[in-house]
Amino acid sequence: MIFRFAIAAVLCCLGSSAPARAQELRMPPHIRVTGTATANVKPDMAYLSLGVVTDRPTAADASAENAKATDAAIAALKAQGVEAKDIRTSNLSLTPLSDVSPTTGKTTQRGFRASNMVRVTFRDVGKAGAVAAKAIESGANVFYGLSFDISDRKARLDALRGPAVAEAKRLAGLYAAGAGVKLGKLLSLEPEGDQNNPRPMMYASRAKMAAEAAPVPVEPGEEEIATGVVGTWEVVE
Repeated sequence: MIFRFAIAAVLCCLGSSAPARAQELRMPPHIRVTGTATANVKPDMAYLSLGVVTDRPTAADASAENAKATDAAIAALKAQGVEAKDIRTSNLSLTPLSDVSPTTGKTTQRGFRASNMVRVTFRDVGKAGAVAAKAIESGANVFYGLSFDISDRKARLDALRGPAVAEAKRLAGLYAAGAGVKLGKLLSLEPEGDQNNPRPMMYASRAKMAAEAAPVPVEPGEEEIATGVVGTWEVVE
């Protein structure tokens, strides 16, 4: 019974693949090409991660002073027009600090580190540097990362889909002409994917002291977005 079941299963699998193979064999001569459309767009949004790191002898002191400085930095952001919905806590931690003796290997605790990071969304990229400087003056002492984005990215990609198809058809026509054949009907059209990831500019550093704080230079430049399709056209004599 086991042997007969195995044979039946194999025949079943062969039977299910037969139509697909037959269809592949019946496919007429064709040209398969990829068409891509691109556009350069200036980002109109920025995401900045900044926060406060505080080292103190006790956990209570580290937490209390960190909370005070973080509250002041957030208040400064809001005072510069950043809405509450655009300020989000991204990391909150309290960890012990310790030293290890190079001779004895003994570990000695020397205090605690409190850290509070927030992610700020800037809907006006031009103001990001000045607003960040105000946050530094008010207590923030760490920048953790910066990235740019495009608010209407989806709409801009949608506008490129038609040109991508046109480019695929243009290329197919060139290949057909080079081969001495004519381009027939469209057999299939498949999306290849979009280049639509926000452009990161990651870094981490302790900010200057309040007395030395200055606007952070922010230049978004331009970002290339792209979309592509894979088209298959029949060719005829």
